[in-house]
Amino acid sequence: MRNIFKRQITLYLLILLFTLTITYMVYSNQLDRNEVKFSNSKESICYSAQKLELPISVGYVVTCNNSIFLGNYPTDSFEDFSVIESKSTFLDLFEYNKVPIIKLSTSFPKNDPQFIAITGIYDTGFTNREALGVYRITNSKVTRAFKRGFNDVSGRWTGFEFSDTKPEITVIGDLGALGCAGCRIEWRDYYIWNDQNNSFELNNSSHQDEYRKLLAEYEKYRLDDAETESLKTFDIAKSTIRQIIQGENTTFKTL
Repeated sequence: MRNIFKRQITLYLLILLFTLTITYMVYSNQLDRNEVKFSNSKESICYSAQKLELPISVGYVVTCNNSIFLGNYPTDSFEDFSVIESKSTFLDLFEYNKVPIIKLSTSFPKNDPQFIAITGIYDTGFTNREALGVYRITNSKVTRAFKRGFNDVSGRWTGFEFSDTKPEITVIGDLGALGCAGCRIEWRDYYIWNDQNNSFELNNSSHQDEYRKLLAEYEKYRLDDAETESLKTFDIAKSTIRQIIQGENTTFKTL
């Protein structure tokens, strides 16, 4: 019995080590593809920068201590870079529960980049939490257009996607677990930029096909061991999807 227990512990540790190694490799590769070394006039201080295709030609998003900067390089010196976010204004892009986080930057949509998306990632291998700041670029001026902190999106695995063809953000999360193994109530919200209102606005009613597919996935779940509260949440989610399929622009709301 003791030997079986030891083998189980050893197997668990090996799986954990493998998961953490793969996670590190994935994010290292993501950063390496886009990251360059950048230094200001003080050669002793080095910054990591991510190169983005932007309306202001080729821009660099630079993390320096407690701030995130944007500027052109080598056109601009570092002193001319603009602060677009700081630790005091959006803590979740710098740490999660006092643990430093990985940051990834991208620009979208690809066919006409107008926005910078900076994603803060906290990944333990068993859960993945993400925070997001989106910044609009107009005449070299950068303003925050969308924000989601780590606790603003429900779920064990949360994240964001960006459209290649239009200024739209997909927010990905879940509404909790059901009784069956691996069954979590997946949820997505879509937000599209409205030039007139100068903001990202809910756009779920334009994605009826995606919600039909999600509802079809819901129907496959086994509910034998689901708790009462989970079943209530599940029923609200299904009802909300049916409203969206019928053309209502709404999202999940608890009772």
